[in-house]
Amino acid sequence: MRPAAAIRELVHGEEGSFVNTVVFLAIVVAIIAVAVIDGTSCLYAKNAADGVTQEAANLAFDDYQIYSNENHAGTVAADHCQEKGLQFVSFQVNRFEGHTFDVTCAKDAKTYAFKHIPIFKELVHQQETKTSSGIE
Repeated sequence: MRPAAAIRELVHGEEGSFVNTVVFLAIVVAIIAVAVIDGTSCLYAKNAADGVTQEAANLAFDDYQIYSNENHAGTVAADHCQEKGLQFVSFQVNRFEGHTFDVTCAKDAKTYAFKHIPIFKELVHQQETKTSSGIE
């Protein structure tokens, strides 16, 4: 059966009326709209966490180049994450080959439905770890 014929049958069929069909389609459109809005919010949170975390790692490296103080570099990274509205999670310094700074920040997406659905909880909480290295 072609889609147009199925819709026509649904609208004019014996078991459904036009009003029932309109209500059904309105509910379907609302569910799709909420899914698109929540998905867009999750994408925005991912991009924000990605960009801000990389900026924080770069700022930590730049600060270390100026002051040679790892604690101060960590504070600069934490302040940058919090200033941009992210949650600062961790700061690590690896001295194996020069100085490598690992910064982890997180951002929760503001969603309507995804935060209540267990499958999508991972999408709502976006956490990124970025590295800035002093190796040239």
